[in-house]
Amino acid sequence: MRNAIFVALSSILILILANFAFGATSEETSGAASVTVNEFVDITLTDTAGGGFSFGGLDPGTINKNESDQVDGLASTTGAATVTRQTTSNVDVKVRLKGTNFIVGSNTLPITYVTYDSDGEVDAFPDPTQANLTTAYPGAAYATLTGASPDLKIWFWLDVPTGQAAGSYSSTFSFEGKST
Repeated sequence: MRNAIFVALSSILILILANFAFGATSEETSGAASVTVNEFVDITLTDTAGGGFSFGGLDPGTINKNESDQVDGLASTTGAATVTRQTTSNVDVKVRLKGTNFIVGSNTLPITYVTYDSDGEVDAFPDPTQANLTTAYPGAAYATLTGASPDLKIWFWLDVPTGQAAGSYSSTFSFEGKST
């Protein structure tokens, strides 16, 4: 029995020494690797006072009533909303706006009665920097946010046509950020 153990230990020792004496062998192989990093757009919307966009109580025939929380004027820095391109975006972000018609019961106030601009000044029409909201995103971007200009402040104004039915109307304003 001792001889068998001695022979077994001797055999193991010889194998270990053979690996050290002749060097261990190895093999390496490789394969191609690839990754596609997708375009990533990340924007946030900040409503100046929170709680949505409000124009207050208005009379029929009102023209260019500013959103209640914004401060009008060319030098103003307090718009109704700020759209921000987040640092996680890896492309320039083109911003477009749309809205739904204002509705109360069976009465409608078309969204096209809302204008928006990025300079706080009510402009004389036609002015390419001031636009009307529509129910679909326009084909062209309103503004482009880049790493150097990551924020867009937006001011809103509402006209109420003469004869508009009374009521508390509601709408939704939507902001889209796209890479192309």
